[in-house]
Amino acid sequence: MAQSYGIKSTKPNKRKKKFKRFIKKGFCKGTGKQRWYDKKEKKYFFKEYEKVGYSDRKKKSAINLAKEGNSYRSIGRLLNISYTCAFYWIRNYCKTLSLPVFDRKKKCSFELDEL
Repeated sequence: MAQSYGIKSTKPNKRKKKFKRFIKKGFCKGTGKQRWYDKKEKKYFFKEYEKVGYSDRKKKSAINLAKEGNSYRSIGRLLNISYTCAFYWIRNYCKTLSLPVFDRKKKCSFELDEL
C-alpha cells in the first residue's frame, strides 16, 4: 500500500461562539425576579433593583420621639426599626439645623435642666 501525502481533509469552519458575559441563572424564590450570572466577575446579580426604605412619616416620628427624650433603642422598639437606623436619621436631621444667633447688645437668659 502506498501512502498518500496529499492535502489533509479539514472539518468545515464552525462559527465561533460569541463570549456571553451575562447569562440567565434562574429566578429568585422570594421575589420571582430573573437572576443573572456575570462570568467575568463570577457573581450573581439582578438587573433591576427596587429601592426599599422607610417612609418620611416614620422618619419624622422618630425625630419627634427623640425630641421628647426617648433613647435610640426605645425609638427602635416603638417604630419596629433598628436603633442604628434611628440614630442615623436623627444625626442627619441634627446636621441640617443651624446654630441660633444672639444679639450681644440684648441681655439673654438661659435656663438649663438636669439633662
